[in-house]
Amino acid sequence: MTSPFLLFMHIPKAAGTTLRSILDLQYGRENVITYYNQPNVQLLENLDYLLMAGRHDYKALVGHFNFGVHENLSRPSRYITFMREPVSRAISSYYENLKTNLSNFCRENGTPWTLDEALSNKPQFFANQQTKLIGGYHSDYILSETEFKIAIQNLEEKFLFAGTIELFDESLLLLSRQVGWDPCLYRRQNVRKQTEWLSPDTIDEMAKLNEFDIRLYKFVNDKLMLEILEAGMALRDAKTELESALKKITNPNNRTVEEAFFPDQPLPIIDAFLRQ
Repeated sequence: MTSPFLLFMHIPKAAGTTLRSILDLQYGRENVITYYNQPNVQLLENLDYLLMAGRHDYKALVGHFNFGVHENLSRPSRYITFMREPVSRAISSYYENLKTNLSNFCRENGTPWTLDEALSNKPQFFANQQTKLIGGYHSDYILSETEFKIAIQNLEEKFLFAGTIELFDESLLLLSRQVGWDPCLYRRQNVRKQTEWLSPDTIDEMAKLNEFDIRLYKFVNDKLMLEILEAGMALRDAKTELESALKKITNPNNRTVEEAFFPDQPLPIIDAFLRQ
């Protein structure tokens, strides 16, 4: 049976860069199609041709794209994504845009908006973006209960796996077992530590804007927790071995890697878990 083509939906500010490095390692960078900062949707429209042409052994597409890409494919496909706690993700997107898109987040004199000003001026930019991506809606679309239910339906019917970055290692191990990946190590990519103090009113406003994302995240997290519970001690032991190996590569006295890599030394507990 042919393995499905994997559609890795990279939700912005949800560890997608780290996952992308793991994906490149597992399949080979030449076999992963990327869709980032594209001026149009031409690549997505021609994706089926790329897969049918047979010039590469393409295994996956990764990038910032909405649900719906599969509709133009003749090859079987399934989605994979990692969600992030919605308020934290939305706040992180504000700081990211101060670095990469300041012209759209500043006053007339060129000074940047505060987060409260950004929420007031561009509320839909921060609102329910994860639900919009998974539901297949434009970033400015104002969601209702109907669209939220469609996003849930998409997750249940078209997604092979949905994890969270708060449970990244558990998610990675479960995903690796499901798709047949080999044990690997990684270093978190594009990570920003939040140091600013935010008022309770600002956090409350962000939560109100992300009502559907909060509910969708709970749905994914509850399902993930059940999978973790069912995996039992085998998963807990594998996570412990992974954490130990990761500490060694991030120790200042050892090498620091910028991308995922296959370990020099065996990881027998992880390997046994992945082969279950």
